[in-house]
Amino acid sequence: MITASCQEDIEEIRPKVEQWLSQRGLQLNREKTRTVHISEGINFLGFNLRQYNGQLLIKPQKEKVLNFLKEIRDWLKQNKMVEQRIVIEQLNPNFEVLETTVAMPSVKKCLIISVMKHW
Repeated sequence: MITASCQEDIEEIRPKVEQWLSQRGLQLNREKTRTVHISEGINFLGFNLRQYNGQLLIKPQKEKVLNFLKEIRDWLKQNKMVEQRIVIEQLNPNFEVLETTVAMPSVKKCLIISVMKHW
């Protein structure tokens, strides 16, 4: 990811980056490489980076959160008759991973409430 304050800077930097990469036997993927304004949002390493009212917001990608919820819901559907203790033992590690990778306790809390409400 390359950031700059204006489009002209990106156009100036891009050939230099391409040259630097080619010296190492690498190249930019034309299909994945795009130039966007931060207000449009960028998905990068599982997170969505976007600027709102001059502030940078970093949130987990919506698709990643939905996939996580689907996995939890599927497990709960397959284990409807399991004791509460076992549910907690099985799901806690998933939520701990979410908390350490996302580091957003509010997201974790909302997900737990959402999943458990339907259980």
